[in-house]
Amino acid sequence: MGGQGVRLRPLTRVICGDDRPKQYVKITGSRSLLEQTLDRTALRVPGDRTVVVSLDSHANYLAVAMGGRNANILLQPCDRGTAAGVLLPAHWIYARDPDATIAFFPADHLVVEETSFMD
Repeated sequence: MGGQGVRLRPLTRVICGDDRPKQYVKITGSRSLLEQTLDRTALRVPGDRTVVVSLDSHANYLAVAMGGRNANILLQPCDRGTAAGVLLPAHWIYARDPDATIAFFPADHLVVEETSFMD
């Protein structure tokens, strides 16, 4: 999950030449914020236990960011904010494993010490 990136849009336009949301932009280094998040969570969470929530309108950006990574994808038809973006996967996970432990990792955060963070 990540926002629409409206506040960072001037920067993302310079980097990418379009209005893609910030989580799909390589702002620092060679990986987008979403790619960094997926790589970070993969340190401790198997792909088949990972759920990525995005919007239908972001499907093309998401496909590139996934880059063959294994994860469950849930696409929302439109942006309803953070609460809906958290509630949807929580219900989806609960329906499959009522005893699951759930952790949310927003895809628009920069984490420098990824291994320490996941430990």
